[in-house]
Amino acid sequence: SLLDYAIMEGAADFVTYLILGKYTNPEVFDFGFANEQKLWEKFKKEMLTENTDDWLFNTYNPETGYPGNLGYFIGFRICESYYNQATNKQRAIKEMLEIQDFERFLKESKYR
Repeated sequence: SLLDYAIMEGAADFVTYLILGKYTNPEVFDFGFANEQKLWEKFKKEMLTENTDDWLFNTYNPETGYPGNLGYFIGFRICESYYNQATNKQRAIKEMLEIQDFERFLKESKYR
């Protein structure tokens, strides 16, 4: 589902951020932070579908003005929320990289 892909890609971006201390695509993250609530409302309506067109593996959309790959941002934020709540940070990263149940992971992340 869109949720699965967003979390997988977001986990990669989150781990990269932990290592490098910077976002992999700053323009997407700037837009995401500025519009997070609106993006989340749209994403949660579509997250259990197979349609990734508006979220992943895409480019700037002139109709909406949205940059491409905003699913990476949403997945990053879900992983970040999961990590920030974890008492054992190393285990949290391991769990991120081995997720089997993405809906459970989202719920446990307490994102939004």
